[in-house]
Amino acid sequence: MYRSALIALDREDEAGSKLMGGRCRALIAGPEVAIHLVHVRTPLPRSYLAELPKNWEANEQSSAEKWLTDFAERYGLSVSLAGVHAPYGSIAREVVKLAEALEVETICVTAHKLDLGRLLLGTNTHAIVRDAPCDVIVVR
Repeated sequence: MYRSALIALDREDEAGSKLMGGRCRALIAGPEVAIHLVHVRTPLPRSYLAELPKNWEANEQSSAEKWLTDFAERYGLSVSLAGVHAPYGSIAREVVKLAEALEVETICVTAHKLDLGRLLLGTNTHAIVRDAPCDVIVVR
């Protein structure tokens, strides 16, 4: 049994998040497991940022963290919740960096259907599996 886990979520992928919530509760939830939730926000081009209100970034960060906290409550993970994280940047890079900083024992990610574009370009899931400092559970 793992003592710590990082669950990577995409708040734009409702089906994947629902699947992840159920699977993670069954696989790793428990009061003895420290669970961290992460949603990596994609940075906007600088030209877009210039047109947004000055507090947009703080509001986006707060909104993502609230979504993660609500996710934990909805799927019965609150008892184990050790932290919520909403960095922005490259998804795979930020997830791996956070896993290293938190020294978690496993990362949970969802897999998406493979298509030619993902085969040629690679996927975030593949990059996380390749670069992770710990075990990775891929939920289909």
